[in-house]
Amino acid sequence: MTDFQESHKLPAVLFPYAHLPESSLKKILSFFGPLTIFQPWYMDKKVFSSEKDVSALVHVLNPPVDLKPTERLRQILADFKNWIDVNPDKGYTAFLLAGGMDQGSEDSTWAIRKALRHGRDQNGEAKLSPVLKWHLVLHLAQEIEDDRQEAETLLGALREKDSLLKGTVEEEGAENLFYDLPAFGKEAVMEENRLVQVYEAWFSLFGGLLKDHELLITTNQQIMAHVSGIWQEYVMGDEGTAEMGVAFRLPDFSHLSLEDLLSMRGRALGSPVLDEVRKAIMAFWEDPKGGVTLLKKRAEEIEKAFPKGLGKGTLSVTMNYLKPGVPHKIKDLWREFSGKTLILVSEETTS
Repeated sequence: MTDFQESHKLPAVLFPYAHLPESSLKKILSFFGPLTIFQPWYMDKKVFSSEKDVSALVHVLNPPVDLKPTERLRQILADFKNWIDVNPDKGYTAFLLAGGMDQGSEDSTWAIRKALRHGRDQNGEAKLSPVLKWHLVLHLAQEIEDDRQEAETLLGALREKDSLLKGTVEEEGAENLFYDLPAFGKEAVMEENRLVQVYEAWFSLFGGLLKDHELLITTNQQIMAHVSGIWQEYVMGDEGTAEMGVAFRLPDFSHLSLEDLLSMRGRALGSPVLDEVRKAIMAFWEDPKGGVTLLKKRAEEIEKAFPKGLGKGTLSVTMNYLKPGVPHKIKDLWREFSGKTLILVSEETTS
C-alpha cells in the first residue's frame, strides 16, 4: 500500500464516531490523513473491505487497557439488539439512557435493567460502571450513525436513478422528486443531551490519547453545528466565529482506488498553493487568524490545484478553530474541545 510522504501528511482524528463507510473515508483521505480512528473495545469494525494493509493511511486505536470493560458488554449489546427487534418504535436513542438512567422513562429504564442481569448497587438497582457506560454509549451511537449513513447512501442512489429519468417523465417536476428531500446529514438525528453523552464518553475513553491541538474531523453536520454553536454562544460571539472559521471546496476522489487517490493527492500537495495551505492547517492553532486569512485568500485556488477531470463531484470543507477560553459556567466537558480545530467534510449537493 502506498504510504503518505512526510511532505503530504495532514494528520487528523475522526470525531466522535468509530467507523465510516469506505466512500466517506476516501472523501476525508482525499485531502487529510493519515486518519486516526478511535474504536471502543469489542467493536471490531473493518476499516476497508480490501485485505490490503492500510495501517499507513488509517490508524485504529482502542482505549487504554485499563479502560477495557469485561466481555459482559457483548451480552448487553446482544440483549439490546433483541430488545430493539421487539420494540422497533423505541429507536436506539431510548437505550442511550444508559448514560443517565435516572432521567429515563419507565419503559427505557426497565429495558436496561432487563439487559443488566447482574451488577446491582446496594439498593438492588441496576448500575453501570463508568467504563461500561461509556462503551455502551459509543456502541449505540455508532448504530445510529450507521443507520444515518445507510439512509444517506440509499437517498443518493435514488437521486442517481432519478436523474436518469429526467426527460422521460411527462409530469412537470416529477423528475426532481428525490432532489427535494434534504440530506439526512442536515437533520438532527440525536437530541442535544444525547450528543453530550457521546462527547463525554468519547473524551473519557480517548482524551488521554489526544494531543492538545488536534484536527478533529466529522462528516456529520449536526455535530459541527452543535459544537460550533456552543463556542459561538459562550466563547467567541458572531464576530469571533467569523474570524476563526473558513470554508473551501475540494474535488471528490472517493470513487478512485486508494492507490490512485494517494497518487493524485501526492501530486496535488506538491503544488506551491496546496503545500502552503497544508502547512497553514498544520499550524492553525499557532496563528488561527493568520491561518484563516490565508485559507480565505487561497480558497478559490485550492480546488483548481488538483488534477482536472478526475473528481466525480465537489466536497465542502468547513474548519472552525475552537479558541481557548471556555467560561466556568458551562460543563467541564467543553474544555476538552478547547484549542482544537473542528472540521466538517461533506458532499456538496445541488438541489
